[in-house]
Amino acid sequence: MKKELKVGVAIWLSFSFLVAFPLAANAQKFLTKPIEFVCHAAPGGGSDIMARMIQSIIEKEKITTHPIAVVNRAGGGGAVAFAYVAGKKGDPHYWLTATTSFLTTPLLGKSKYNYKDFTPLTNLAFDDFLVAVGANTPYTTLESLLEAARKKPGEIKVGGTYAPGTDAIIVHLIEKEAKVKFNYIPFKSGGEAMVALLGGHIEVFLANPCEAVAQFEAKKIRLLGV
Repeated sequence: MKKELKVGVAIWLSFSFLVAFPLAANAQKFLTKPIEFVCHAAPGGGSDIMARMIQSIIEKEKITTHPIAVVNRAGGGGAVAFAYVAGKKGDPHYWLTATTSFLTTPLLGKSKYNYKDFTPLTNLAFDDFLVAVGANTPYTTLESLLEAARKKPGEIKVGGTYAPGTDAIIVHLIEKEAKVKFNYIPFKSGGEAMVALLGGHIEVFLANPCEAVAQFEAKKIRLLGV
């Protein structure tokens, strides 16, 4: 069985300043001080890696001469970061990473702010989700993992980011399709989940490619599906 889900990653900033800046000249017209690039997840996860990659590219290409600092404000499935940046309404020097939690967290009533309170700058990437297991686990194929889950309902620990976010939804879809039951363990970031996987505290991790590629190349994990 192969499951695939595309997840958009965007950058957003406070509502009253509508802007996108494809050219350095445009950037200089409205940026007058250092930029705080707020990441809604903890360090080490996919959103954090993406934010720091964007920071590096902007600085390398000299899109703006103003310094950019990535600041992690994790908590509440992104609600902490959403509230912080929404409180900077009208100030274009506060940016925010936004994944699917940007939509699901308000829908679940965990944030009073939603997409209408922010202005989108750009859509940056579409990530596949990977089913990763530790190299020391007995699972070599997705089917072998599912077969084990059928024999041990609710015992196999699967890690991902906060529940009920995208990771948890994907696990639920797999459970429904394959008629199995996992024990879902939420973490503050993909980085924390990967540490737990490598330490043997969980057996499976729903990872973004940027969270998994280094460990896969080092042969510390296996990838069973996309």
